[in-house]
Amino acid sequence: MNNTATSEEIDSIQLECDIRNKGKDILTLATKQVNKAKAYTKIVAIINGMEYKTLQKVSTISTKTEIDTLLAYLKKKLTRYYLL
Repeated sequence: MNNTATSEEIDSIQLECDIRNKGKDILTLATKQVNKAKAYTKIVAIINGMEYKTLQKVSTISTKTEIDTLLAYLKKKLTRYYLL
């Protein structure tokens, strides 16, 4: 990972490689972990943004039609970001 890992990070990934015993090297496992972390960060950002927007809208909703509209909006966004 561009020689940026600390010795502790290398040791912990090596330990995981050893325990898994799947024949993966440290770089392969580290790359997999970094990619998962990036995906997780993106998902959290999407969810936080949607939560904020939803809470803003919920405070002004007064009819079933508005609720249905909000639910359709949320479903569309979740589908767009492959979370549904």
